[in-house]
Amino acid sequence: MQVLKKLLTPSLESFIILIIFSAIMWFLPYMLGIPYLQPSYPFQVFGTFTWFTLSAGWAHFIQFFCQIAIGFVLMRWCERWQLIPLRSAVPFTIGLFIMSIIAEIQFFDSRMVALLLFLLATRDLLSMYSYNGEKVSAAFNIGFFMTCAAFFEQKYLYLLIVFVFGMVLFSTFSWRTFFALLSGILVPLFLACGIFYLSDNLDFLTVIVSQSHVYSFEQSIPLFSSDVLFSGMILLLFLISLVSYFSVSLNFKLHVRLNFFFINLAFVLTSIWTSLFFQSVDKLLFVPILFFILLLSFFFSTNQSKFANIAFIIFIVCGLAYRVFNLIGF
Repeated sequence: MQVLKKLLTPSLESFIILIIFSAIMWFLPYMLGIPYLQPSYPFQVFGTFTWFTLSAGWAHFIQFFCQIAIGFVLMRWCERWQLIPLRSAVPFTIGLFIMSIIAEIQFFDSRMVALLLFLLATRDLLSMYSYNGEKVSAAFNIGFFMTCAAFFEQKYLYLLIVFVFGMVLFSTFSWRTFFALLSGILVPLFLACGIFYLSDNLDFLTVIVSQSHVYSFEQSIPLFSSDVLFSGMILLLFLISLVSYFSVSLNFKLHVRLNFFFINLAFVLTSIWTSLFFQSVDKLLFVPILFFILLLSFFFSTNQSKFANIAFIIFIVCGLAYRVFNLIGF
C-alpha cells in the first residue's frame, strides 16, 4: 500500500483525474438538486458598501477555479521555501480535497479578495527568511496587504499578530521592520481617508467607522454533528502530525524546522481567531484551513509508513462521508 508515494510525483493524467474528482465533490449539491443556503453573494468593501452581487451559482463556479489556483500556490510554496523538505504534489492533492468538501469556503465574494491579500502577505513573510529577501520592504508589504485585506473583511486586521510572531520566529523583527510594518498599515488608511475627503464623503466614512465590527466578539452558532466530528478528526490529525514530526525533527535542516513551527503556530493562532468570531466562521475559516493543509501535507509527504498510508485513506473516506452528511444536514 504505497498511495502516498504515488502522490509525491503524480503524472499529468493523475492531476486531471484529481481535478475531475474535486469538481464532482464541489458541484455535488447542484447535481443532487440541493438549493444554496443564500441566493446571492455581495461583494462588499468596509462591510457596508456593495460594489456588485454574484448569484450563488456563479460565486460557486468562480470559486472552484480559485481553489485550483490556491492548490498550485501552496504546492509552489512548499517547493520554493522548503515548507516540505522534498518535492511533493501532496499539498495540491490535500488542498483540493479539503477545499472541495467544506461548504463554507466554496463561494467567491469579498472574503476571497481578503484571503488573496493574506496569501500575498504570507509570501512576503516567508521571503524575509528564505533567500535573504529584502526584509524592510517585505515588512511594509505585509502591513499594506493586511490593511487592504481588512477593507474587505475587517477581522483580518487581527492577523497582524501572526505576522509579528512569524518575524520574531524567523529573527527578522527589528526596529526597521517594525516601522516598515507600521508604515504599511498607515499608508492604505491614509489613502482611504484621502479618497473620502477629496470626494467630500467624510460623513460616509464616519458611518463606516461607527458600524465597524472589528471589536465585536459574537456568540457561537449551532453546528451539525458532522461539523463537530470533522473538527475532531482535524484535531486528531494535527496531534498525530506533531508527534510524527518531533520523532524525526532532528533529521531536517534549521529552516525546515522553523517553517514547520511557524505553520503550526499560525494554525493554532488562526483557529483561536476563528473561534472568537465564530458567527463569521464562513468568512474566516479559510485561513486556518490553509495552514492545516500545509501541516497535513508535511506529515503525509515525509512519512511513507504503512500507518501513514492507512491514515491517509481513512482521512479521505471520512472526508467524503463528511461532505455527504453535511449536505443532508446531519
